[in-house]
Amino acid sequence: MYLQGEKVAFETFSAWMDNHLDCMAISRWLLLPNQSLSLVNKIDTPTFYQTLAGVTHLEEGEIVELEKRFWVLAAKNKDKSNRIDINSLKQLVSPPMPTGLTTAFFQALDENQDGHIDFKELCCGVSAACRGPELERQKCKNA
Repeated sequence: MYLQGEKVAFETFSAWMDNHLDCMAISRWLLLPNQSLSLVNKIDTPTFYQTLAGVTHLEEGEIVELEKRFWVLAAKNKDKSNRIDINSLKQLVSPPMPTGLTTAFFQALDENQDGHIDFKELCCGVSAACRGPELERQKCKNA
């Protein structure tokens, strides 16, 4: 073949390329733009709000608004845990909710029974109580 550093006329090189198309197939494949071939995953990861909207009966915008209210309420918590404790909830809902029902209401929202309501628990609780199927709503009423 050709020696390293040897100069070859364009016509000679072109003729060699025509005779060795199979050798160049990989180079051509690599150099051609291919829209379906990518090293990057273009599937968008859902946002936190989209994920919550997917597992609750709330819409994304409602979850954003609920989060704004949650942070105002959580900021009033004396232990600065960014969660709502039973005393914070009692101040919020009683009255009109009878004080005796607030404990049961709190326990219905506190899914993991850790003594605090975090944002996810609040979203799931509001969803179940206000938008869920009748069975979920009854569980909240009977809590």
